[in-house]
Amino acid sequence: MNTNISNYATINLDENNKMYLVKNGELITQDLPEYGEATVTTRDGEIVHLKTTTSKQV
Repeated sequence: MNTNISNYATINLDENNKMYLVKNGELITQDLPEYGEATVTTRDGEIVHLKTTTSKQV
């Protein structure tokens, strides 16, 4: 296990409207829609697409 400090990130667990992804050693923060879907597509275990769809409840 590599304990190099540069491999660490801090996230706020009080934010319920965020999704955190790690790709190539970098933290990606994605805001989630108030009402909708967030889809992560992977290929060979790696993230290749992130799609967010918002909807309006009537």
